[in-house]
Amino acid sequence: MTPASMIYNGFRKKYPEPFLYHTKNGKGEEVTKEVYFADQLKNKFYQPTAEGRCNLCGEPLKDGGIPVKKLLGASYMDWAIHKAPEEKYLCTACAFCLGMNPEGRIALFRYPVVAAGEDLYLCNRAEMREFLLHPPDPPFVMILPTSQKKHLFAKAKISYSRDQFFCNLEERIIPVSGKIEKLVKTIEALRGLGINKNMILEKVIPTPFFRQFGVETVEKVLTTMEQMGRDEMFPLAMEVAQKMSEEEAKCYMDLILKTN
Repeated sequence: MTPASMIYNGFRKKYPEPFLYHTKNGKGEEVTKEVYFADQLKNKFYQPTAEGRCNLCGEPLKDGGIPVKKLLGASYMDWAIHKAPEEKYLCTACAFCLGMNPEGRIALFRYPVVAAGEDLYLCNRAEMREFLLHPPDPPFVMILPTSQKKHLFAKAKISYSRDQFFCNLEERIIPVSGKIEKLVKTIEALRGLGINKNMILEKVIPTPFFRQFGVETVEKVLTTMEQMGRDEMFPLAMEVAQKMSEEEAKCYMDLILKTN
């Protein structure tokens, strides 16, 4: 079992139905897009009788494959991670993850994904937040791209526990524990109190917050921000954190500052 095979199994289970991706348009309005990935079994270069191992993942070919040179071109840069570079074919799972549907230029690398069991989910940031705080039953794979330009599936890890698991943030594999919930909610509370993400990163307190809460609270908040910034999960928490209401944020920060 590989991250690619888990992702591909999720695709095959749902195919030919589209995946639904909840996002926002240029006006900030919530929209649902239908995402149709390319079925590599219909690729004109697919060879159902191909044998050997996959050039990329190194696993034995189970249902044929696609010649490497027919799918990967001069712009492809990840040759160093290929496990069987002497082989001629890509397995159908890796081919799917690498492929692109020319109609709409739809490709896996453009989406945050969670593959769990035989299901595949395309997630927006809020949905990925829920998976991180409430992970699915293992095994599962979590990938959160930021550039939407890189093939990350072959660099991901399969997680076998809900207590200690992994999530790719771009190419960085981040170990995740239940402590991420406090990180995420603290960031959301700070945002609800007028401290935006750039301020959190730069550890800057806006003047209205200073006037409203005073020196002692500001010092505690700065200490909290400093502690968060040292946590390995902090960049991931920043990516998925939403924003609390002001009332909810005040209650949450009161609790956090009293216990720190």
